Amino acid sequence: MGAHALGALTTDQGAALQAHLAVCPSCHREALSYQAIGEGLLHAVAERVPPARVRATLLAEMAKVRRPAASPRRISFSMAGALAGLVLALGVSVGLLTQVMGLQRQVNSMGEQLQINQTALALVAYPGARSLPVIGENAGGTVVIDADQRLGVLIAWGLPALESAQTYQVWMIAPDGTRTSGGLFAVSRAMPYTSIIFHAESAMTAYRGIGVTVEPAGGSLAPTGSRVLRADF
Repeated sequence: MGAHALGALTTDQGAALQAHLAVCPSCHREALSYQAIGEGLLHAVAERVPPARVRATLLAEMAKVRRPAASPRRISFSMAGALAGLVLALGVSVGLLTQVMGLQRQVNSMGEQLQINQTALALVAYPGARSLPVIGENAGGTVVIDADQRLGVLIAWGLPALESAQTYQVWMIAPDGTRTSGGLFAVSRAMPYTSIIFHAESAMTAYRGIGVTVEPAGGSLAPTGSRVLRADF
């Protein structure tokens, strides 16, 4: 009651008390007595005007008060938080970019594999298409060719993946032993076999077979490495 008389209650507290006083006569009478006491306190001391000297001194002291500067520590914490957020955002962006690039590589690889599969099916559908065995010391496979075409499909298994400084190279072997490049390929450790399309300068009737060697990255003009696969037409 005393806090209510002095105006010290919150809005919610005052509303709750007023609701109670409306239904409780005894509490209502008590509240009136406290209100009278509160009003008496307001007039217990006579109002006095402060001397001009005191007022001037008070205003001078108030003029010296300045708004406190922002705490350097608080600023540094804010900057640290902003930098941390920036670093986090950059990390997320880099992570997303890496994922997108990885997905793009997978899509490209799937597209290449689909093209190879479609070419192999098209070759098999030709009346003159042949599937020939591919022989290697620790590897093997199949080659699909058509006598009138300038390309073929090589499917090989058992070939180890090479370091980035090396590559596999297909060689088209002419009857006189001359060898021309039919293309380069790599082996994925994630795949149990490798399928590629190789290309020739002439129709397959102009060659007696193919060979595969290990060459420096970028390929060679003529075979320089050991032969790992061969197929006779």
